Amino acid sequence: MKTKVTRKEARKHLEQFHLAVELVKVIKHFFPDLARLLKQTEDPRNQSYITYPNVILLMTRILSSIFYISSMRKTSQKFNSDTVIQNIWEMCGESASADEIPYWETINKSMKALWLKKMSKGHKIPLPIKGALFKRDTVW
Repeated sequence: MKTKVTRKEARKHLEQFHLAVELVKVIKHFFPDLARLLKQTEDPRNQSYITYPNVILLMTRILSSIFYISSMRKTSQKFNSDTVIQNIWEMCGESASADEIPYWETINKSMKALWLKKMSKGHKIPLPIKGALFKRDTVW
């Protein structure tokens, strides 16, 4: 039996939808090359084990920060809808090769591998630790 959606719940859902639409407009207007730039980011993962393109991992992480989602585990829960998953893939200019967003642990491991690779090349970049950002001299 379907649960009836209250008017308050419908308004909240509509507000979130409008926020997402406005976010896409802002990204396309102010950062039109964002997806292209993310695709150019080096992918330090073993190529034979990749399910999700690096751009999907990075965009999911960026969006979770924009929406103030406090942890990657909560990101996996809150972004777990067909509409959100489809929109993330479309924002990245990718055809959906998976019906899910990357698992939070996959995103964290990828970010850590990318950070370690940049550090091994002598880049001085911020180190994200438990929601805080500890800066090292310059940002990459």
